[in-house]
Amino acid sequence: MTTARTASLAGDVTWSRGNHTIKIGIQQFWLQTNFNSSQKSTGVINFNGQYTSKSGASGSSDQAFADFLLGAISKEQLSSTALLNFRTPYTHPFIQDDWKMNRNLVINLGLRYELSPPPVDKFNGIVNYDMDTTPSAPQLVRAGEFGSSRAQRALQDVSYTNIAPRFGFSYSPRGGNTVIRGGYGIFYSNMITLGGMSSLELNPPASLPRVTISPNATNPTALLANGFPPGTLSFTNGRNVELASYDRRAQDPNRTAVESEYSA
Repeated sequence: MTTARTASLAGDVTWSRGNHTIKIGIQQFWLQTNFNSSQKSTGVINFNGQYTSKSGASGSSDQAFADFLLGAISKEQLSSTALLNFRTPYTHPFIQDDWKMNRNLVINLGLRYELSPPPVDKFNGIVNYDMDTTPSAPQLVRAGEFGSSRAQRALQDVSYTNIAPRFGFSYSPRGGNTVIRGGYGIFYSNMITLGGMSSLELNPPASLPRVTISPNATNPTALLANGFPPGTLSFTNGRNVELASYDRRAQDPNRTAVESEYSA
């Protein structure tokens, strides 16, 4: 279940003098995203027929059903629920000038600055599996563990270089009905990831997603009657736990965002 709310406030002032019409303004946004997903908290149990097939490999649907009747599980998956409460403000001031050079040519010049920091979780539920700071000893870093700044709570750097110039023109040749228009601009996109993908809010200890248990391939060691072993959702006891790792420099527009997944 996802609920999102965006509040915005915008204002501008226009000043005309001579052949120039100048507009100065600002747009302010407040983004709020609340996400609650069950993920695999109820458990996923697979029967593939490997215990009743002659080869010991995945069998037919009949053999999979036979494994089910025996309660011989081929794979179990379990996770905690995914909860996030993302908050982030966007501040975008701008200035533009519509310059009427003559009766045939109008030039549009503009400059926009976008401060769009990465979101933080209201309860600091973001955790990054940092494999970049010390590659030989990766570690889990919790939001706010090393400070209360936006970057430390988001576990991503904040980009302060999102400068977006604008240029356009409108030209009408003399004595004709033709109008030629053109323009150029730099634009920035913003992304807020949600649970269900390999995202930082799904890392332990705030969450423990997708713990996979693969029993012995020939002798059934996981039985339906026993359910999930005690401590399955303990990060210490978990096996094949998927962790999300994000390049903390990804908000730098000069670098490539890298998100990877690691199983431990």
